[in-house]
Formats: sequence, C-alpha cells, structure tokens
Amino acid sequence: MIEKHKVEIASLLFSNEFPIRFSQHDFLVEHRIEGKSANVYEVTLLADNIKFAVKVFDGQWQKREIGVYHDYLGAKELLAPKLIFADKSERFLVLEWLDGYSSPKTHSQLEFDALANWLIAKYSYFKNLNKGKLVNSIEKISWLIDNPVEVLKKSSSVVFQSELKELVRKADQIKENLIEIDRRKLPMVFDHNDLEIQNIMQNNKGVVRIIDWANLTKFYGFFDFAQFKKNLFLAKKENAYLDYQQRFIEITGIKDFEQLVSLFAIIKEIQLLAYYLENNNMRIRDQEIAQSFNVINRELQILF
Repeated sequence: MIEKHKVEIASLLFSNEFPIRFSQHDFLVEHRIEGKSANVYEVTLLADNIKFAVKVFDGQWQKREIGVYHDYLGAKELLAPKLIFADKSERFLVLEWLDGYSSPKTHSQLEFDALANWLIAKYSYFKNLNKGKLVNSIEKISWLIDNPVEVLKKSSSVVFQSELKELVRKADQIKENLIEIDRRKLPMVFDHNDLEIQNIMQNNKGVVRIIDWANLTKFYGFFDFAQFKKNLFLAKKENAYLDYQQRFIEITGIKDFEQLVSLFAIIKEIQLLAYYLENNNMRIRDQEIAQSFNVINRELQILF
C-alpha cells in the first residue's frame, strides 16, 4: 500500500492540477503515520528544498477535514498546518511540513508546554469565532452517554464485569451533570477530539500545529483539556498539572474548571470503552480498558 501511495503522490505533485511547479522531479517520500482513516507522508522536493505533509485518505474523511479548514480554520496557521492543496478526488490533502516532527513514542516537557499554549490559543480563537453561539448538550446526550452505556450494559466481559456494572450505575448521575452544564450556557469552543501524539507536529522552536481535524466537534473545548490531562498523567508528569490548570482557569474564566475536565474525561473514556467492547473484529485490549478505568476512577473522585 505504501508503495502505491508513493506513486499516487508523485502523480499528484507533478500534475497540472497542483498549484506549485518544481524545477526537477527528484523527490523523497517517507511514511510517517499510519492511522485508521489516513496515512501521512513527509515529501521532500530535493532540488527545490521544499517539504510537504501529504495525507492519503481511505473513505470520506478528506471531505470532512477540508470542510473544517474552509469553514473554521481558514488561514489560522496558529492552530493547524497551512493547507496547500486538496485534490478533487477527495483522497489527498497537502499541508505545510514542520521540521522537528515529534516522536510518536513519548511526550517531552517542552511539548506539553507548547501544547498548553496551543490549547489556550485554540480556546480564545473559537470562543471569539463563535461569539453568541451556544452548545445544546441535551441534543447530544444519546451520542455522548446513552449509546455507549448501552454497549457497556450488554458487554460479556468477565474480567471487568464489576467495574462495568458500577459505571453503568453511575451513568444517570453523569448525565445529570452534563445537563446541568447545559443550563449554564457556556460558550461554544470546538474540540479537536483527537489530541494523540501522532497528530502533533512541532518544530525545533517549540511551535505546535495539530493535524487530523476530521473529528472536530462543536462543544465546550473540554474534551481537549481532558485529553491533555490524560496524556500528562500517562507521561508521569502529573506534578506539572497544577501550573497548567491555573493557566487554563484564567483563560476560560471557569472557576470549577477541574470538575468540567473530570466530567468530559469520564465521558470520553466511556466512549472508548464502548469502542473497545463493541469491535468484534479486534482483540479486546485489556491493558487499554484497564487504563480507561484508571482514568474514570481518578476523575470520579474529583467529580463527586
């Protein structure tokens, strides 16, 4: 598949459709990310010393991501790599490349600092962009809680049976917390919703840009704060969280910020658990399920 993609990328870059012309056709293609819906390649035009990130999609995800660029990101290069080209076949996106691409294995402290700055910039940008627009959480409760909890109820998992029953028992209380937040009329601040390390691009000056916007949701921005906290704790850097937390409270103006982070962290892990348990074509990943319950138990202590 990778070799096929390399041929397709060459055809795209040197076609009449592509907006940039190159002096020579000498280029290097390196496979960087293999995702569920797309592969990302680093492409270097050797003679011109130009680099691109090229995403090759499987399915209709390109259309969703290009829609996010057109409707919301625009020229906001502070948040995402600059969009250079989207082909008509809806299979390719060509984005700017940032040198110093981060390792898909570990988060460094510098990267967390840069990502915290990115979260603050994202919150401010979307809060101003959506000024006056409100989230209706009630319309999304089926997607957020009801549907995944039904999956948990039907699970035949023996290993995690008691944990699942306890979580299902608390589902109504979790739902009530979400409804209460809806009554507060918080500003609409979109969530990227997939701040995994493979979606973070960082250059050697600590500048962060996030790729893979196909999962963007119109919500409060707290799924992203929750993902940041989870990644920080997984990297065993939880002692640094209080400093980040204070900065996030200042930018959001929400005094019970941590309770909201906990709520959305729990909801996200419930969705992940449903995904792990529902996919019959994959081996149940006990380690990841256990990790989700660790997050849920930690955050429940804060929420209730």
